[in-house]
Parts: sequence; structure tokens; C-alpha cells
Amino acid sequence: MASQSNLQNGLVTTGIASRPRFSPMPWMKRADLDGLAAMLAQNFATMLLGCQMLRRTFSASGVEVADDIVYKRVLPAMGLALFLGGMFYALQAQGAARATGRTDFCSQPFGISTPGVFVFTASIIVPVYASTKDAELAWQLGCLANLVQGMLEIVMSIVGPYILQAVSVASLLVALANIGFPFLLAQPLQTVVASPVVGFIPLFILMLALLANVKIPKLPVSVVPLAVASAVAWSTGHLTAAEVRADAPLLGLHLPCISVSEVSQIGEAFKHINIIIPVALTASIGTLMCQQLAASAGDDYSVRTTMIGDGLVTTAAALCGCPFGFTVYVGHPAMKQMGCSVGYNIMTGVVALALCCSGVAAMLLTLVPIEAFDSFVIFVGIILCVDALQVLPDRHWPAFIVGLVPGICAWCVSQAQSFAEAVWPVDVKQPNFTNSSEWKGPLAGLYAMSSGYIVTAMCWCSIFISFIDRRFAKAAAWCMIASLLSAVGLIHASELSLPWEHSLSSLQVQLAIAYASCGALFGCVACGQLLGWVPSRSLEEEANVVVRGENDSFVTLLERRYENKVTVDAAVLRRTF
Repeated sequence: MASQSNLQNGLVTTGIASRPRFSPMPWMKRADLDGLAAMLAQNFATMLLGCQMLRRTFSASGVEVADDIVYKRVLPAMGLALFLGGMFYALQAQGAARATGRTDFCSQPFGISTPGVFVFTASIIVPVYASTKDAELAWQLGCLANLVQGMLEIVMSIVGPYILQAVSVASLLVALANIGFPFLLAQPLQTVVASPVVGFIPLFILMLALLANVKIPKLPVSVVPLAVASAVAWSTGHLTAAEVRADAPLLGLHLPCISVSEVSQIGEAFKHINIIIPVALTASIGTLMCQQLAASAGDDYSVRTTMIGDGLVTTAAALCGCPFGFTVYVGHPAMKQMGCSVGYNIMTGVVALALCCSGVAAMLLTLVPIEAFDSFVIFVGIILCVDALQVLPDRHWPAFIVGLVPGICAWCVSQAQSFAEAVWPVDVKQPNFTNSSEWKGPLAGLYAMSSGYIVTAMCWCSIFISFIDRRFAKAAAWCMIASLLSAVGLIHASELSLPWEHSLSSLQVQLAIAYASCGALFGCVACGQLLGWVPSRSLEEEANVVVRGENDSFVTLLERRYENKVTVDAAVLRRTF
């Protein structure tokens, strides 16, 4: 007889298989409350720091202009994105539960991309505002850059994994460390050091919990440093009631709204493609890594669906006025170990949407000191550097050190620009510090290294890794790639251009020639290697490659970061890539 269907206990029964008609997994568990606290602390730390940076940048055009952009456009868009992402990944988990009949799925944690916030602010929004003094234009270009990033992430869901065949995981992690060390570690740390009485104790409370596993039982890790920082700030006068009253007008209903008027500036946004592409690429690879973490913990979600989800939410956020991207977070095994299900994602989205659209989130910085939120960002900066070191073998550490230089140069340039603008006489016109011609002598090299620093870091790291491993042909290829990128302005230049638009004496052309010359040098060494004049790779290096493989570095990274017996199958990981 043909397959029959009947309803029994919520099941659809057929002659072939049986599965729940509705998801058997509950929407809410008690442990989801702990997950809610953790996710709100992580997301609001990054969100409020990003808004604070935007507000400081745009305040030169007037406090009302800055507040209107940041608190009435950017924050509501952030809240909407968190709501959409939380619902997306909660439904993804419920769909998996319905398909399998399991009740132990944990949805993937989701939130704002911390590295992306600092990169887009420091490398796109701040330079555009410095050169135009137009807050509206700088904000719109940031949103457009984020829109391009979201669309690229959707494309990456198809081609992203294959890029790993050409770009090593190590160079991508070093590129992230270029964001982590200067912008997520050094920059927030200087804020903490400037207010040590308020900042030091919360910082070390958080580090004790996350690095030394010294915690207060039954309390979320994020709650204690925030509470202590607030108590110290209010008791010492660091925060006052006058500041709360001053920001009280920000309370009110601010709904996110879609705006496409800035799309006319899309050409200007593409001038910053040297920043957008690597951020989108690292976000996509990070999503791939987080999906594998979820699979290793027993929740095997679709790679493509996960990456598309990130891209769609980022695109929606950009259209509503948010210049920052969103992504799944790396803490899935921790959330699953806490006993979370899908409720924490839904509650995080609902609470974030309510706080961001009511103006309450805008007032949090008058209630909780910024130094408390800086502590969380500092920890992320440390972890990004540690991840790269854990993946790189000892012999590649010189590549890591050299790879950090472009990011440090970018941070130094931003600090120099801020200092010059702060001390510049009011009655004297300021130079355009985003113009490379204003940087003379050795400072010209500093500015050149800061331009397109993420891609520059990937190129330098790949070159060093290649010749350390005696892969001289690969080193030559990376030099030629760097030469081409320099010639068109993707690295070492503030905007894209064609090679013949510059004279031979320009630094951009000279850098392209220098890279090509180094490529020729490595090509000669590679020829000598073929002829037996130059030693080939050592037996130890060959053995390491055979045993671990190029992409097995993820296995080591995940096993070292988590100590809850999460295991990763290297063969499955390779098939995923």
C-alpha cells in the first residue's frame, strides 16, 4: 500500500520515515537567561564603543548632528539586525530539530563584528570625515561599504571556502591580529590607563575569569566587571547625575527605516574596496570556523545557510543605516555547555531591539563607564593575536611579527591625525591629512604601510611564510601579487588608481617596482632550487605538512581554545573546506 500519513502525538508518519510535524525542541530553557546576559554584554560592549567613536568623530559638526546620526539611525539599525539575526539562527536550530527529532540543539550565537567596527570606523568613516567635514557623507559611505560587505559575504557563501586553497588560514588570522593588536588591544587599553581607578579593577576581574578561570559561581562572567566598574565610577564622580540628565532627551521611539538615497555614492564606497574585501573575507572565514565549532559540538548546521544569514543581516543593517557588519560568534560550544537552546538568541534580539529603538541604549554610557566595556574589547584583541600564534609553528613567528607592522602603522597614523587635529590652531586651516602628499620623508613610508594594511599584512605574512618554508616560487608569486595590488592602489594608497596615472618617481609606483624586483629575486632562487643549487624543504617541514595539512591548523586552534572535550575531525574539516 502507498505511504500513509496520520497524526499521532504531533508526528507525521509515513511508510518511509517519521519526523515531528512541529519542532520537538522547546523555545526557552532556564539556561537561556545566562546566555542572554552573556550575549547582551558582548554585543553592547562593541555597539556602544562603536557608537562612541562615531559620536566623537561627528561631534565636530555639532552634537545634535552626531546624536541624530548615531542614536536615531545607527543604533536602531543595530537593534533590528540583532533581532533579525537572532530569529534567523533560532529558526535554523528549530529546523534542524524538526528534521532530526533531536531536542538538544543550541542555536549559533550572533552579534556585531567587533573587528569590523574598528576597521570601518578608523579606515573609512574617520578619513572621509577628516577630508570632507561632512558627517552625513561619511556615515553614508560607511553604510555603503557595509552594504558591499554584506553582498560580498553572500557571494562568499559560494566561493569563500575555495579561497582557502590560495590564501592560508595563518595569513588570514595574522590579518585579524592586525586589527586585534592595535585597535582592539592598544587603543582601548589607552582609554583604561587614562582612567585607572575606574578601569583597572574591571579589566583584571574579567581577565581572571577568562584567562585564569577564577570566577564568582552562578554569576555570568560579564556581569561582575560591569557592576564593579559602575559602582566605582559613581562613587568617585567619574559618572554624575548631570550627564544622565543631559542625555535624557535621547529617550524616545526611534524606529529603523530603510533608506536608499545614499546608493548614488556607491562609486565613492568602492574606493575603499581594499578595506572592504579583506574584512568581508575574514568575516566569511570566521563564519566558516564558527560553523565548524558548532558541528564539533554536535550541531551540524548548513555552512552555506550560515554564511548567507550573516550576509543578509549585514545587508539589511546597512540599508537601515548601520555601517557595521554582523556575524555568528565563536562561543557556540560554551553556550551549549551552559545548556542554552534557542531562547537566548531570541531574547537577545528582542531586548536589543527594544533598548536601541527606545533610546535607553544611548544612555547606558552615562550609567556604565566606557572603561568597563573596553575590558571586553581588550580580551577580544588578545584572543585574535593568540589565535594566530597558536596556528603558526615556531619557525613562522617572524612572519607573524612582520605581519603586525601594517596594522601598527595604521594605528599610529590615526593617532597622529587625532593629535594634530586636537592641537591645530583654530584660526589656521588644517591640511588634509588623508592626502599622502602631506606625509614627507620616513612618514611617507608610515602612511603607505597604513593604507590597505589588512591586505598588506596578508601579503607580507604570506611572503615570509613561503620563503621560510623554502617555497620560493610561491614567495615570488606573492611578491608579484603585491606589486599588482600596489600598482592599482589596493595597498599603499588611499584610493584606487591606474598605474599610468602616476609618475615613476611616485612612491606607489616605486613600491610596485620593488615588489616585482623581489619577485624576480625569489624566482631566481626557485630556479636554483630546481637545479639543486639551493636546498629544498627540510624533512621535518615536509612531515609537518603531510601530518597536519594546510587547513588542519583550525583543528589545533579549536582544541587549544576550548577545554570542554570538543573534538574536531580533520577529515570532515577538509571536506567542509
